[in-house]
Amino acid sequence: MIYASKLGFTWGMTTNATLINEQKAKELYYAGLVSITVSIDGLEDNHDWFRNTPLAFKKMEKGIKALIDFAPAYARVDVLTVVNKKNISELEDIYQFVSNMGIQSWRIVNMEPIGRAIQNQELMLDDNDYKILFEFIKEKHFDSQSIEVDYGCSHYLTLQYERLLRPYFFICMAGLGVASIACNGDIVACLDIDRRKELVQGNISHDDFWDVWKNKYYFFRKDKTVLNQKCVTCEDKEFCAGDSAHTWDYDKNTPMVCMKEILKNV
Repeated sequence: MIYASKLGFTWGMTTNATLINEQKAKELYYAGLVSITVSIDGLEDNHDWFRNTPLAFKKMEKGIKALIDFAPAYARVDVLTVVNKKNISELEDIYQFVSNMGIQSWRIVNMEPIGRAIQNQELMLDDNDYKILFEFIKEKHFDSQSIEVDYGCSHYLTLQYERLLRPYFFICMAGLGVASIACNGDIVACLDIDRRKELVQGNISHDDFWDVWKNKYYFFRKDKTVLNQKCVTCEDKEFCAGDSAHTWDYDKNTPMVCMKEILKNV
């Protein structure tokens, strides 16, 4: 990461914070880190259960404290919560926890039908859960004095809800403003996207990253809506553009999540 910073790249990271202490916090700063996001998946019992790791919550809490103690050196320290059936009842308590920790912002997203979540459908939110979630975010987004509370960048929320739940309009930045290097050196877009062969743009061991960025990422820079009959006729397609790349079904060429449909019932 020090090398990336010397090349002029801005970088941040998402972490469970369990291995971060004061020394690691300083090392991250000197490596050029400008933002860091810590995952919080509920209060202690739910967080440890979701992570399947005893003491994960306590270790995460210590990691956040180390980052906050070194906070003047960072541009941003925030937390991210993936809301599911088990932790949605803890939203207010999580809010109090992150506020008391001195966190600058809290981003909230819903559990997605990707990865291992596909085998855990019982954790997916239903229409009533979405109503509770969005009303909570809307209230805190405008009323919270101690911390920024926003819905994450995950999905297009319709023109009615976009500015009620976050301070910017949706755009999936995968391949447009965001690129990632996986642990095996693969050059990809957002790390949340399924690591399909056709979506890997190269490998840092034998490809020039800047050349890849300038001359590849074809799929991410084209209009996905033309690939789907329902999307291409949608009145919001110019704002949604087929929604997020991480929940696009690349076999069926259709979005797996359409918040416009969900919000009809909220």
